[in-house]
Amino acid sequence: MNCSANAFRLPILAVFLLLTVPVPLLRADPITRIPPGQADGTSAAVVVDSVPLVFSTQLLPLKPDGTPVSDSASVQVDHLLSTLESALGAGSSDRLVKLNFTVATDAAAAEVRGRLAARYAGPNKPAVAFVAGKLSRADVAVTLDAVAVDTTLVEGRVARRGSEVLVPLAMNPGDPHLTRVTTGSFVFVAGQAEKGENIAEATRNTMRSLAATLEQLGLTFADVVSVRSFLSPMAETPAALAEIRKFYGGAQSFVEWTAAGSIEIELIAAAPSPTAEPRDPVEFLTPTGMQSSPVFSRVARTHGKSLIFVSGLYGKSSNAGTEEVTEIFSGLELTLKQAGSNLRHLAKATYFVSTEEASAKLNELRPKYFDPQRPPAASKAAVTGTGMPGKTLTLDMIAVPAPRE
Repeated sequence: MNCSANAFRLPILAVFLLLTVPVPLLRADPITRIPPGQADGTSAAVVVDSVPLVFSTQLLPLKPDGTPVSDSASVQVDHLLSTLESALGAGSSDRLVKLNFTVATDAAAAEVRGRLAARYAGPNKPAVAFVAGKLSRADVAVTLDAVAVDTTLVEGRVARRGSEVLVPLAMNPGDPHLTRVTTGSFVFVAGQAEKGENIAEATRNTMRSLAATLEQLGLTFADVVSVRSFLSPMAETPAALAEIRKFYGGAQSFVEWTAAGSIEIELIAAAPSPTAEPRDPVEFLTPTGMQSSPVFSRVARTHGKSLIFVSGLYGKSSNAGTEEVTEIFSGLELTLKQAGSNLRHLAKATYFVSTEEASAKLNELRPKYFDPQRPPAASKAAVTGTGMPGKTLTLDMIAVPAPRE
């Protein structure tokens, strides 16, 4: 009788165990690419769910002796991607989430796009963004920084590590080249800029300002995942880098903008997850001493375990100005909808504008698209090129999924 009863209980127990298996073991692939199968080697957006991410520092296509691997942008980008994938480990080409390219010319961007189409012909294509301008070295045509899903086993919310193969390529070779962050809340701090008599002093003052912002959020530079600087002239990159490293040593990148003799710095940080279920997956904050704006937030803090990385967006027609901005935002709305989000759940925006008209029209039309109570944390950089001939504006966005109604 007892044997019969135990035999009856076993299937029930098996069903109970199946029903109580933690959700992550039962869910689908944590990487979703929107839409799959684009012919140019990119996805319009990549959604990552409940997985650790790794952010790379900016990489230059250099040999161990410090000279460029080639004069060809195609060869340079292949070297960058192959070395990055080697550092990230086996299968990393399928785990790439976002590639950020700075290129010397639009022609170099075209070469990069050709190589992306060849390298990522399968379904697992990264989101990609471009910006064009002078690079920190005049003898290279392209640089790269990236975000990927990480598979390393390390402790702590934020962990930094170096890679021997990345040493010759790294913008800041003396620092860890890769920053790993586990799932949880993220903080996106919009670009901040302080004045100084020279780039070194302006950088120092800006990093102090960012430190104060982080302090108000209960964070320090130990929590920072990635730093991006908009700088002019690019010849001052070593001076800016030296000052940044006094506060922060980790993944970072430099982009030229046309505001001569100045620097603006934005960052991404990891924050503790809320103790209670948040009412909204993203909140928008204005630190003390700063003014709020209806078209951008100073800080956005996410609370979910998912992020949406959107590829750089361009208008479809040849018309600049109003039509270009309208087309870009229409494309953005469509991509976000496909990814399960919307404009109210954008966390971070970077706008690259190459003409005064593009900048003015963007300012004029942004209020049409954003809820004034919840615009994304944003930086707008006036640049020499967008990485696409004839285009004067491109948008680079990060969002979170919108709650299901």
